[in-house]
This record gives sequence, structure tokens and C-alpha cells, in this order.
Amino acid sequence: MIKDLVSKLPEIYQTIYNHPEYKTSRNCDHRLNYITDIIKAYQAKIGKTNLKVLDIGCAQGYYSLHLAAMGCRVTGVDFNRANINLCKGLADETGLSVKFICDEVGTAFIYEKYDIILGLSVFHHVALKSFNHAKSVFKIACSIAEIVISEMAVKQEGLYWAENLPEDYADWFKEQKFYKEIAFTNTHLGSVKRPFVVSSNKWFICQNRLYEIDEAFNKSYAGGIELPYKNLYYCGDYLCKVAHKSKLNIGHSEYMYNEVVNEAKILSGGDISFLPKLDCSEITDNYAMTVQKIDRGILLCDLLKQRIKVGDIVLYDVLDNLIELESKGLYHSDIRAWNIVIKDKAFLIDAGAIRHENKDCNGENTYMSFYRLLDYFLSQFALTDYITKYTASKDKTFKAIKRILKECLK
Repeated sequence: MIKDLVSKLPEIYQTIYNHPEYKTSRNCDHRLNYITDIIKAYQAKIGKTNLKVLDIGCAQGYYSLHLAAMGCRVTGVDFNRANINLCKGLADETGLSVKFICDEVGTAFIYEKYDIILGLSVFHHVALKSFNHAKSVFKIACSIAEIVISEMAVKQEGLYWAENLPEDYADWFKEQKFYKEIAFTNTHLGSVKRPFVVSSNKWFICQNRLYEIDEAFNKSYAGGIELPYKNLYYCGDYLCKVAHKSKLNIGHSEYMYNEVVNEAKILSGGDISFLPKLDCSEITDNYAMTVQKIDRGILLCDLLKQRIKVGDIVLYDVLDNLIELESKGLYHSDIRAWNIVIKDKAFLIDAGAIRHENKDCNGENTYMSFYRLLDYFLSQFALTDYITKYTASKDKTFKAIKRILKECLK
């Protein structure tokens, strides 16, 4: 029976489930491993195995059947009748319960909710109508599923459907709260690899750990610049930062990427007392990601904006942080009101800005960077006194700055 059904296929595109004797166009196992890792992590997170899964463009049902074997309730959709006939035959043969439907992509799933949607190398076919049409279908998928796992064909492959695809595949994911490339996969069509992506409007995922998104931002603080290639997520007391390299702005996106890479390095050292604990991180050629356990206080810049009086003790707390860093040959390159949090005491944040070089992000030394904070706290008389004493001092360290400041604020 299976042999007859296979003979009627237009192409043996996927591995035939439980039939390794058939040669296939694409190896499916490495993508299956990525998918099952996420499925297992999600099953463990929510404490149930019978996840509701939709496999869009299920082809010969390899992933649908594997996920059914893992306890998932799976619906597979494909427009090709021969594919669906084989899928049903394989389900009967193995005793696995999967609902297989022969239908066009975009019509069979709009009115239901799913835990997971798979869309592997299918949306570029939908884009034959237009990219906007395909994007609207993809957007629907993302709105009805907690997690979407997709493999996207890219314009650079140069095949007949490429004309309707965006220059940057990230355009598919612009409206999703979270996405990351799990891998870049080979195809049977050429040498260009396709991004294999997990995205979600509910979860961010790091090292196969799922964190529910409470808040999502694409700027570091309320008055900051919106950055389409940098995202921050909160899950309770966990903060996640993801920086993607972007064709929109190669130079600045790489700067942000390198900051998150540096943050992972600094936090993993664990020897700076005021920094949060690193929960996990991922560094790839395309994105950098950290998840840290933080103390969620109030940013100094927000307090100042509300005209709330802030005591001089904030300066001493920040100086204690800077003295600790300097004792280790380190400096904070962005000492600004938006990088100071006040809770029980004040402390510096943004570990990615910590460097061995005593240089501010604007090119001046970090002592001058700290000096600019004094305008918020010192009277003109005290500020003039500070400048006089600091200029006369041979010792320019943060330890000396703290001593001079105390003299000025007696």
C-alpha cells in the first residue's frame, strides 16, 4: 500500500516516516531535532504533552507523524492530494492519530488556536500571489499560535518565486515580539541556506528555556531611540536582550550586537558585586542574546523627569560601583541617568558597556562622563568647587573623585 502511494508522489521531498528505504530530496532529521527540542521544552514548561500543532505544507507528513508520536494533537495541511493520501496511509500503518487535510495554505486554520505552528519552506509559495498576501497569512499564523517555527526561502536563492520576496528575510518577523534564527539550513535547490526561525508573541526562548513575555520593547528606556534590531523583554524579574545584525543599519546593529556579546562575557564572570546574575545566553553569527535576573528598580532618568528630588547618596553609590570596576581594570563607557537604577540603593546597569578601556562612548574618558551627572545634584557653587579641586588633584581615579565630592558636599 505505502509503495503504491509513494509511487504517485510528484517528488519524494521528505523522509518517508518509518520507511528509510526511500531516497529523499532533503534530509529532515536535523530540522526535526531543532523542532523536537522546542516541543520538549514547551511540554515541560506548561506541564502537558498533548500540544495542539498545525503543520502547514506538511508534504509527506514526516514532522506531523513524529510530533504525534511525542503525544501532540497534530493537523497536517497540504494542497497536494497525493501527499495527503500518503500521509493518511502512513498514519493508518503506524496507528498514529493525525488529522490530514488537503487544502490551500491560509484557509484551513484561520479560526482555530494552536500551541505550535510549523511552516517549513511554504510561505514563499504563498508569496507567488504577492508578498503582502503571504505576509498577511504569516501574520494570521503568528496570531493564532503561541510559537511558530518556520523555514523561509530567501530572495538570494534567485528562483522563480524570489521576485516577490523581501531583500531581508527579517521583514517577515517585524511585527512579532520575539524571533531568532535556530539555524541556517541546506536545501536541494542550491547553495544558499535558508533561515530556520522560531518566533512568538508570548514567549522568548533561550537555550531551550521558555520565559513568558510580560513586556517587550525595542528601545532601552522611555526616551531612547527605537531600534528595529534590538529588543528587550521582561518576564517577572528576568530581563532578556536580543540584538540582531541588520541590513537596515549594518554599523550600528553590529555595535549593539557586540554590546550584548560583551554583556554575556562580563556577566558570566560573576565577580562584579552590583551586576545581575546571568541566567543563560546565546551567541550566534546573526544575533546575541542574554537573560539575566535583575532588581527592577526605577531609572534615575525617570525620577528626574518626574522632578522627584534624589539625594546625593546616589552619586556615592554609583562611585562605589565605578571604584569596584576600576580596581579590576574596568570602566563603564555609558554613565548616564538611564543606566542608573535606584531601588534600595543606586547601581549601574548595562553590563555590555563595561570595557577595559577608560573611554566613554562619546570618546572622552569616563571621569568626564561621571562629571556630567553632577549637574543634577550639585549647586553651581559646589560644582565650581569640585572642578577646582579635581583639576588640582594629581589623582584622577574614581576613588579620588569620591573623596573630592565629599569635601564639596560637606
